[in-house]
Amino acid sequence: MHPLNILVCEDEAIVGLEFKERLERLGHRVVGIASTETEALALAHDFHPDMALMDVKLGSGSRGTHVAEVLYSALDIPSIFVSGYNEPQIVEEAHAAHPLAFLSKPLRDSDLTSAIEFGMARHRMDLTLKRELAAFKKATHIARQLPKASSDELLGKVAKDMQLLSGVIGPIAHHINNSLAVVSGYLSMATASPELEPYERRFVEAALNECQKQKLFVQRLLWASEEGPREMRPVALETVVSRAIEEIRTVLRSGIELSLGEIAKELRVYGDQAALTYALEGLLINAIHAISKSGAITVSVRTTFVERTQLRNAEAAPDTYAVVEVQDSGVGVSIEQLEEMCTFFASPAGEPNTEGLGLSVAFGVARAHHGWLELESSPGSGSRIRMLLPVLHTH
Repeated sequence: MHPLNILVCEDEAIVGLEFKERLERLGHRVVGIASTETEALALAHDFHPDMALMDVKLGSGSRGTHVAEVLYSALDIPSIFVSGYNEPQIVEEAHAAHPLAFLSKPLRDSDLTSAIEFGMARHRMDLTLKRELAAFKKATHIARQLPKASSDELLGKVAKDMQLLSGVIGPIAHHINNSLAVVSGYLSMATASPELEPYERRFVEAALNECQKQKLFVQRLLWASEEGPREMRPVALETVVSRAIEEIRTVLRSGIELSLGEIAKELRVYGDQAALTYALEGLLINAIHAISKSGAITVSVRTTFVERTQLRNAEAAPDTYAVVEVQDSGVGVSIEQLEEMCTFFASPAGEPNTEGLGLSVAFGVARAHHGWLELESSPGSGSRIRMLLPVLHTH
């Protein structure tokens, strides 16, 4: 493992020196030993270490858990807790400080080495995700500079901007996905170890669960960039609608009625069922955000023949298309807001949508299936969003 700069926080001088000698024996550099919160923060600001080895109780009444929380939130410096106390309350406090691990005294070199390797791998992944998402959000700002236009002109411009952004999103998402795969693999191996203490297993399982959530988020980023993993096969749109509605009903607010309109029977498309289902869920979540208190959302599926002049995707051809439509009685939006809704983390209400990626996933999924979105809305009149997909013909 690459040598790290480590801050030791320990109020007992002899123990602090023992930690220093142990870390240096393992190949790391100790930037200093702090016995109080004041000393720890001063050393952290001066040397900005890669991590801290933290006792849960420090001198002058300082709490190591609080120091670790400050280091993490202000300087992105993570901590490994070391303590002879394993009371549930202390473990809970430590957990709130985003620790890399919680180790019991006396320390074993093997435990410390594993905690540093696994913990720092996860921390680097978290930092990469933060940086890349910040850059990603900044990049999406270019899609907000569009002049006033009709919805068709708007979506054409958004499509071009999304293609440009795909060149940014795709590599970022693939890079994060590869890191997640490595970390998840190590964590899965760790959970199989019979030597894990119950509290250690809890931290490892929590980290593994977070990795799984981030892998799903990255998969959605890939779908939005039209580069998502696609398991292409014949897909019944009735199944897509049924699964999406079943999932959305679990988060549907009281006062909102979700119903089915016309649903064409035995209508199939060639595509990725998981991606299409999540795209429809995105349209439904968008509709929920558009309704302030009470209202109605209707989902329908029909077919229409699209002429060459009506195509909105360069890879599409004149043919019969399935039209998956979500209609809501919400606030409605202007042309300018429609454009913003096709970017990331946006919602009809104008507030950041932290539950999903706006309409960007549906936009990317539709285009990846040789289809497109059509948006129809105006302030105070609700919205209709249609996802058009080429029908799979059976001979």
